[in-house]
This record gives sequence, structure tokens and C-alpha cells, in this order.
Amino acid sequence: MPKKRIKAAFLSIAIGIGVPALGAENTEWITLGTVGGPPIHAEGAQIANALVVNGQTYLFDTGNDTLRQMAKAGLAVPSLRAVFLSHHHLDHVADLQPLMISHWLFDNEGKPLPVYGAKGTVDLVEKLLAASTEIERASFPVGGKPKPSMTRAAVASDIIPSETAIPVYEDENIKVSAVSVSHYQVSPVIDLDRMPEAVAFRAETKDRTYVFTGDTGASDNLANFVKGADVVISEIVSMDDIVPVLEKNLANAPTDLRQGIIDNIGKNHLDPEEIAQMLQDAGASKLVLTHFVPGAFQVQDLDGLIDKIRQGFDGEIVVAEDLGRY
Repeated sequence: MPKKRIKAAFLSIAIGIGVPALGAENTEWITLGTVGGPPIHAEGAQIANALVVNGQTYLFDTGNDTLRQMAKAGLAVPSLRAVFLSHHHLDHVADLQPLMISHWLFDNEGKPLPVYGAKGTVDLVEKLLAASTEIERASFPVGGKPKPSMTRAAVASDIIPSETAIPVYEDENIKVSAVSVSHYQVSPVIDLDRMPEAVAFRAETKDRTYVFTGDTGASDNLANFVKGADVVISEIVSMDDIVPVLEKNLANAPTDLRQGIIDNIGKNHLDPEEIAQMLQDAGASKLVLTHFVPGAFQVQDLDGLIDKIRQGFDGEIVVAEDLGRY
């Protein structure tokens, strides 16, 4: 690479600018990461999605490797307008802290990043930022105007649990609403001060409407929420594939723990038949399958899964890949 190009590349990194996306439309949904966790897999990044509208970026979940995937997709950190968190499992929030810090570093306007999510998001964001003060100290300015405190790098809002759609966010590009979904249906064996929450998101743009299920079991809330969407981005579980993996990995674990994990996955994720039922009267034209449990690379019969979904859905079905655009 010529020296001038090398210098330009390093300058782009220094100011947080990504490589321009090729063939970008006014509206694109990018599956930055598609592999469910919590283990990290070499085959792909964890769950993160970017809705790009008129050059502005809106993130839906921020699993491990979100920032790297944004760079690969050509999404500059300063283009980020808002973040939406479906719930707080690690494979959906692992990159939230570095993302907020990067926004603080590279957004020269000094505006806080809006973060909306299931109940507990305010607490999560505030504590992550409070834990970043030594990073702020190490990043002291050497010129220009001082930045606001890193504790003000983001402003978070908890979404009120609701069985029907409620408005969350609106600007000149998108309108986002949310609904409560069923991702915590197995009772814990410890005392919690409250049960965690999970939500699905609906993003309406001038071009099309997307619904992102997040992680969830089947529910009437979700079935009603997806109606009228153009594109549904849905998680999926293959119990035929995940159970043997769990039984092998947990062979030495207590029986009740092993069975509890299997029950938890089965009840709190969508299998192909449940996806078919959810979409039966939705009117969607495209289904994008993501967050495979296990990863799509571990599923023995993808065609068989898709055939089960086709029992209730006759639109286009896509198995999402990292950096896929829809």
C-alpha cells in the first residue's frame, strides 16, 4: 500500500470513521452479528444489528464484536444516533461499554448517546460508565475543548413493560416502538429483587417497517406486534441440535442443572413451528433468521427447519449471515 494510503487509513481509525458502505440504500438492516451466546464462537460475532437510514445508524443489541463489525460494515461511530437493547444477556450487551466509550471519544459534538432498553437499562448504563473513569483519566485531552464527563457519555431510558406496543423513540428517520416478550419463563433457583424483562422492537421508516424479536418464547404479544411489518428479524432455536450439544458439554453437571438449562432454552426461544404460527397472519414479505441456538454452523438440517416455517409463512426466508443487508 502506498504511504499516503497507509496514512489515510490510520487517520480514519484515529477519528472513528469507517470504510464507506458499498451500494447503500436509504434504508438497510444489517445483521452485524448473528451467533447466540454466551460462548464466543470463531465462526461469527454475537448478536448486533444496525438499521441505517439516510446515513444514520441505529443499533439493536450490542453483543461481542459490535464495534469491529460496524467497522467492517463501514459504519462510523459518529453516525450512531441511538441504541436499543432487547434484554441484558451478555451476548446482547457485551460491547455496550466500549461502544459508549467510543462514542464519547469520537463524537466531537459531545452529545450523550441515547440508550433505550428493557427495565434495568438505566442501572446498567450508569454503572458501566461509572466503572470507566480510569479510561477517561487515561484519555485526557491534549488540545481543543474539554469533553463532558464520561459519566454523561450516554443517557438511558427503561422501557415500561407493556403487552401492547408503546412508543420509544422518534426522529426524522425512524419511529421505534416496543412490546414485552417472554424470555424469562423458567423460575430462578435464587432470590431476585425482581425478574428481568425483555422486549421486541418495531422500527418504521419511510421505506419499510422492521420487527426485531430479540430473544423470546412464543406469545400473543409478539404475534400481534409483527402484523403489518415488511421484514421480521427473528431468533430461532433448534432443540434437535442444541440438546445433544448441551448434554455433551454438561455431562458432569448435576442433572437438575442440565435439565434446567435445556428447559430454559426450549421455553424462552422460538422453534420453527412457533415462528410459522407467529407469521401466519402477519403479512410480512421477508423473514430473516438470526441468533441460531445453536449457531447455524451447528445445525444439521437447515432446509428441514425452513420447511417447518413454510407451513405458516410463504414469504422469503433468509438465514442471516454476519454483515448481511436486508
